[in-house]
Amino acid sequence: MFNDSTLDVFISKLSEYGVSKGTIRFQPEIPRPARFIS
Repeated sequence: MFNDSTLDVFISKLSEYGVSKGTIRFQPEIPRPARFIS
């Protein structure tokens, strides 16, 4: 469903939020497999 640009933006946003919070810094790894599955 996501194209690469949308997914990259989503990951970067999630990365920034995760790093700032320090509690979900690992979350950006979750959406990545969806790119290969779909």
